[in-house]
Amino acid sequence: VHDQLTFTTFFQETWHTAAKGVCDLFIDTYPYSSHGTAADALFAGVPIVTLPGESMASRVATSLSLAAGTGPALITRDFDDYYTVALAAAAGGRARLEILRGDEKNIMRSAAFDS
Repeated sequence: VHDQLTFTTFFQETWHTAAKGVCDLFIDTYPYSSHGTAADALFAGVPIVTLPGESMASRVATSLSLAAGTGPALITRDFDDYYTVALAAAAGGRARLEILRGDEKNIMRSAAFDS
C-alpha cells in the first residue's frame, strides 16, 4: 500500500477541484459525509469510498457517487467493510485505482452534474 496521505488546507476557490484531481482515492468522513468536497472529487474523476448512515447528511457522498456512476463498488455497509474496501482500493495500486476512477466525460454527463 502506498503509505502517503495528503491533508490539505483551504485553497483559493479556483484550486479546489484541481487539488483533488491529483488524488488517487477519496476517503469520505463519517457520520457527517462530505458534501461539496465530494462533488469536487467526483468532478475531478476521483473515486470515493463512503459509508452511508441514517441521516441525510451522512448519505450525500453516496448519493453523489451513485448519480455520477462511480459508486457501487466503493459504497460500504459497515465500518469493517469501509476499512476493507478502502485498503483494497489503495493496495491495488494505480492500475486498480484507474479502473475505479470515473470516466470524466461520462461524469460530466451524469445526473450529478447535468445542471
